[in-house]
Formats: sequence, C-alpha cells, structure tokens
Amino acid sequence: MDVVAGPAWSLIGTGSGFRVGFGLLGRVDVFQSSVKPAELAVLSGLFLYFWVQHALWGRTLGKWLLGVRVVAARTGGRSGEGKAAVRTLVFPLLAFVPDVGLLCLLADGLWMLLDPEGRVLHDRWLGAVVVRGRVKDDQPQT
Repeated sequence: MDVVAGPAWSLIGTGSGFRVGFGLLGRVDVFQSSVKPAELAVLSGLFLYFWVQHALWGRTLGKWLLGVRVVAARTGGRSGEGKAAVRTLVFPLLAFVPDVGLLCLLADGLWMLLDPEGRVLHDRWLGAVVVRGRVKDDQPQT
C-alpha cells in the first residue's frame, strides 16, 4: 500500500515511510476536527483506486502482478461493488482505531492461520476469497 500511498502523501508535503506511529497510520487523525482537505483528497483517491479495481476486476495492480484476485466464495465470480467498498474500507477503519488499531489489523491478518480455508477475517465476513487465476465473469460490467 505504501507504493501507492507514499507518492500521494509526498505531493501534499507530509513525507513518506511506513513505520508504526508514523507513515499512513500516523499521517491523518480522522478523529480531530482539523483534517486538511488535501489529506481527505488523498484518502478519497486511495479509496477509489482500490475500490474501483476490486469492483471491476477483483484485483489491483499488485494482485495482477502476483496473479491473484478477490472473488465471491460462493459463486467464484466478482463479489460486487458493495462488498468491494466494505473490503476497501476495512484497512483504514481498523488502522485508525485509537490505541488498538494495529492489534485489530494483526488479528484480522493472523486469522488466516486459524481459518480452515486460509481466509483473513474480513474476507470470511464478506464471503470473499483470494484465488489464483481467472474469474468466471472476468470482463468488467458496463
């Protein structure tokens, strides 16, 4: 994510780097009243980057390079715009939870070690799965 977020943050002069307490998690405090419009624009742009690609193709550029995509576990097709939006919001919503955000992210990611199908917790809740290869309905909806 820092490959996308780093250059975007540098455009508005907040530097780069992804360290706990700094980086993406420390750049914007969404719970304060003085959030800058430029920060909101970057966050909106990042949301659109991930949401549109997941909704249309089930993958971002990084997933494309790795040969994986997100599909609906039940049908094997695209999971849809709504579920893609919720999936896209999981990271920032968990990351910005004061004091326990990183623990929530860690629990979400480590869930795959306990899951019989190797899915992370947010994919389990949304009925999604990350797979290799093509999706049944591979073309974007128009």
